[in-house]
Amino acid sequence: MSVKKFAGASAAGIASVVLVLGGAGVAGALPGAGSLGSLTGSVGGDQCGTTVVTPEAMGDWATPRDETPAAIVAAGANDADFGNGVLTFPEDSAEKPGTSLYNEVKIPLSDLLDDEGKAEVFQFDYTTSGQAPALQLRIVGANYNESMAESDAASGAKHFESGFATIVWSPAAADGSWKKADTTGSDQFWVTRSIDGTETLPELNRGPGNMDTLENIIARNPDATLIGYGVQQTRENDSTDVKVDNFTIGCQVTDFEVTAPGPFGSLAGLFGSVGSSEQ
Repeated sequence: MSVKKFAGASAAGIASVVLVLGGAGVAGALPGAGSLGSLTGSVGGDQCGTTVVTPEAMGDWATPRDETPAAIVAAGANDADFGNGVLTFPEDSAEKPGTSLYNEVKIPLSDLLDDEGKAEVFQFDYTTSGQAPALQLRIVGANYNESMAESDAASGAKHFESGFATIVWSPAAADGSWKKADTTGSDQFWVTRSIDGTETLPELNRGPGNMDTLENIIARNPDATLIGYGVQQTRENDSTDVKVDNFTIGCQVTDFEVTAPGPFGSLAGLFGSVGSSEQ
């Protein structure tokens, strides 16, 4: 898709570099739905810029009560390119499904598509000596297929009535160096609940053995609402050195830092990434 970026350090460019202040503190339970936070009504799109999130100012980034919160900590010797902080994933308890952090939104899932029907691209920098953390898109109103609906109803599965499901995508394992996760053109998305088909698409069974493009998953869930997106290290991922930074959707970047940048020096560094031509 065509993503427009600001050219030069214009007033618009300055405004696009947002420091999240006066937020929710440390990552805890997800706050009430309805706030779009720094996205101001859109996901990705043409509003390019960087939002700095710190432990004292999390904005709309938070963790569900049934998961372990990811934590922003000081950058180490191998994290020199990532400011003064990175997002880490403390070991979760055996009773919880993983360690995570999500940005809460409440928009139609179909808003992830542009005018040409292409899905927004998600990217983030990560490092691990083993299995990578997963991108997760949390939705309600998923279009369960009949057997899934009957099974969840009979078992009293959590979130069944809301049609909750998670769309998952995982980058490649790493060797301890920093890598770039990038969903461009990927057909490796899967869903945690079995989804009904359409006139042109077959049913999609749940689980990582049944993958498709994000565009096709959105098409199967025409009435779904996106309630959060972010990263999770699952309970099965036993890597102890997972880190993430610069979570990006479209051309909107979330930079995890221990402290917010000063009013001048750090902003000057950000203009270089904002001031580029359309691509």
